[in-house]
This record gives sequence, structure tokens and C-alpha cells, in this order.
Amino acid sequence: MINDYTYAEYRSPKLDRRHPRLWEGTRGYATVVRLQQRWRGVDMLIDASRGTVLWAINQFRSAALGALVADLSALEERGLHRKECDKVQDGLSDVVAVAATVPTGTYWQGSVYEEFERFQRAYFHWNDHEKSDDGPARRRAALAALRNRRKAISRRIALHQVLLLSHLKLETVKEMYKPLQRIASDMPELFPKLRTATGRFTARLVP
Repeated sequence: MINDYTYAEYRSPKLDRRHPRLWEGTRGYATVVRLQQRWRGVDMLIDASRGTVLWAINQFRSAALGALVADLSALEERGLHRKECDKVQDGLSDVVAVAATVPTGTYWQGSVYEEFERFQRAYFHWNDHEKSDDGPARRRAALAALRNRRKAISRRIALHQVLLLSHLKLETVKEMYKPLQRIASDMPELFPKLRTATGRFTARLVP
């Protein structure tokens, strides 16, 4: 029952009425986080507390991908050398491969998965391996596309949390994290924000 908990509502000024509302409260020693979302005309409370699949995918879309884009922004002038760039490209390919394992005929495959593919393609244009005077300008333009693709992933995940519950598994999200953890581990000086984000996820994940 809702009345069993004391809730505090959080609302970002950037969110519109379609976005699920985030509620946080406590009961005993447990922290409860639930998302209120309208589904077929009915308001539903779905569990997004730490350790759940919704918590994990929300961390992935906001913290992990956001950190990756932020680190790439900081590398605008420098760019990445071929081997460094290949490591990122391989990591994103692995993320897409894991995302592809979610069953076909689901909301994820019909709406979310294609955005991961677009994000990977946007990264490909961010760094072309070749040194040139206009490299930073090209990366700046490509970064705008990356940000848009990250926002598209985030939006499609955020707006239909109820649908994700039916087919997305926590183990799948954990596997999607591994390639990003590998990027951060192999190049910690280039991806400090990503290293922090992936490390925090692992530390906070409930076994």
C-alpha cells in the first residue's frame, strides 16, 4: 500500500508530463524508490530501488552513458589515437551485441535497441584517426550527435519503464556495463568520469 511509506516527490524542471515521477521513501532500514507511471489509463507504482533491473538500466542511461559523453567532450581537442579509439568502438559494439540479446517482439527491440545502434554510429564519426586542423571542430559537431543519441536512449527508457519490466533482465544490464568498465579500466586517464560511474554502479549493486 502507498500509505505504508512516506514519500517525497522529485521533479526536474526539464521533465514534462509524460515522464515518470520518482518517489523516494523509507520504511524501517530499507530505502524504497518507486516510479509512478500511467499505463493504459492506470497509475502504477513500479519498484526501481537499488539492485532492481529498473535501477540498473536507469543508472546505465543516465550515469554511465552520460559519463562517457562527458569524457569524450573533454577529449575534443586531443581526440583519440587509433588503438584508443578502437577500444571504445569495440566496447560500444559489445554493448550493442548484449542489447541485441533481448527477445524480439518486445518494446526494447522495437524502440530502444535501434537507439544504441545509432549511438555507436555517432561515435564512429567522432574520431576518424587522422590528424587534421579541423579535427576538434568535427569532433565538436559529432559530439552534438552523440548527446542527442544519448538523450534519445534515455527518453525511450524513461517513458516506458513498465514495458521494460516484462522482458529486460538485471543480468543483461550488468553485461552491458562490462564493456564500459573495460574502457574505463584500460584508459582511466582518458575516461575518469566513466571509471567513476561504472565503479559506483558496481559498489552499489546489491548482490
